[in-house]
Amino acid sequence: MTPAGSGWLLRLPSRALRAAARLRGTGGIEIALDGDAIWLRGDGGAEGEPSDALLALDADLRGRATGDGLFISCGETVPSGAEPARLEWRPLAEVPPLSLPIPIAGDAEFAKAPVRLKPSSEEAPARLLHCGFAPLLEWGVHAPESRLAPLRFAASPDGRALVAGEPLPPLQGRRFAVERGVGYPLGFGWSPPIPASSLRAAASAREGDLIVFLDPSRPPVRLDAELFVPLSRAALRATRDAMAGEGGAPG
Repeated sequence: MTPAGSGWLLRLPSRALRAAARLRGTGGIEIALDGDAIWLRGDGGAEGEPSDALLALDADLRGRATGDGLFISCGETVPSGAEPARLEWRPLAEVPPLSLPIPIAGDAEFAKAPVRLKPSSEEAPARLLHCGFAPLLEWGVHAPESRLAPLRFAASPDGRALVAGEPLPPLQGRRFAVERGVGYPLGFGWSPPIPASSLRAAASAREGDLIVFLDPSRPPVRLDAELFVPLSRAALRATRDAMAGEGGAPG
């Protein structure tokens, strides 16, 4: 955590949230939402400066805190204003990137024999839930920590959420089995019976990515591992605020 009154500060427009969230893997960065603006802060390591990746963001204000509540803009030597106060700071790693799944274009094999779902009597445990973010938020802020611990979630700007793990929340939505990194709705299987490894290869899936038949009437989509974060109250609240910053409405 970066203590208040120290380190670098960046202010970005809310539209830059998705770009900032791609840096969740960079440690030591905190985020706060301030109306139509986003603030990022950190200690900058030994140099005391943000990384090149951070400087590449569309920031409209860059600088550092003086330690006594003032802010010095980059290139200046005297304070140019006050640092942001009374903001709720969170680790950037807790904010999902609010991305949509990536459709699989399909190679020649799928063009000749499109992969689709078909009803199946085979039983399998549910390991993925597609639901609205609003009911997930309501459930998550009241559920015990032990109930949240085994779960991860991803969210999209239109108020949808995907929850992965076991046991899943008791919420309304579509439940999926997951077989070797490929998810499909309960009561279905895919046809032709192409190996899961082939589906993943066609989607250029990396370790940790999921291939999911979200819509039974459409081809599968790829869900990158980076879309998911551990399900916690803090992460749910951060996602709620991020949706508000992007103009989305939890559905």
